[in-house]
Amino acid sequence: MPNRGRSLQKYREGYARAIFDRASAPTDDPREQEMHIRAIDFRQQCIGKLALKPRKTVIDAGCGTGLSFAALENGVGPGGRIIGIDQSLEQLAQARALAARNGWQNIALLNSPVEDAQIPVTADAALFFLTHDIVRTPHAVQNIVRSLRDGARIVVMGRKWAPWWRLLTNWRTWQGARRFVTTFEGFRKPWSHFEGLVSSLEVESMLQPGLTGGRVGTYVVVARK
Repeated sequence: MPNRGRSLQKYREGYARAIFDRASAPTDDPREQEMHIRAIDFRQQCIGKLALKPRKTVIDAGCGTGLSFAALENGVGPGGRIIGIDQSLEQLAQARALAARNGWQNIALLNSPVEDAQIPVTADAALFFLTHDIVRTPHAVQNIVRSLRDGARIVVMGRKWAPWWRLLTNWRTWQGARRFVTTFEGFRKPWSHFEGLVSSLEVESMLQPGLTGGRVGTYVVVARK
């Protein structure tokens, strides 16, 4: 099972924090610039699957430093609302600063494990982006789903094992994920806790560039409550 305390410790150990900081800040390194642009483009593609509309409300479960906020803002507009949830005060401080720099006044940030969050609205959509520990916590998934209106769209993106015979790909997947997740339980089918809670669920599995080079196992789920 995921370990909330260990998850915070992993972030504070430095590697995960450095990755988040690099993703949030400009760089002069052409290779890193290319990776950054590619990562933003893929994130935007995933968020596009939420089909957000102006003036709607979206939950960003495990929002971290707010890397999804720009794309979510483009979807819901200034009349909409974003509820960002994260247990890390350090990451929420960066998310809050990001919102302030961009003048986004429609973002509410909740400092809480997702399973314990008191969500003050019934939302129209929910995003889980690279949040394996959260999607493998049944009460966290249940808390978000019950905070959504019927028909709400859910997008989940994360890492997973590739087919067993892709040994090098799975080694890279493990290498890339081990500093961020506290469990590899469910890594063959990370979205399983959504089944039975939603009316439809579609999965796309793919190989994506990893942080350390090569490709890693990745999935994108689009579901409806």
